[in-house]
Amino acid sequence: MGPFSPFLACFSLFLLLYALLSIKHEIKGLEHRIHQI
Repeated sequence: MGPFSPFLACFSLFLLLYALLSIKHEIKGLEHRIHQI
């Protein structure tokens, strides 16, 4: 599991960042919808 460790860490970090960005986008969309009502 030695050589795969750094790759796994980078992959999980990228996944986390992507999830954060998508959540931020969802919140922005919800806020926009709330203001429209």
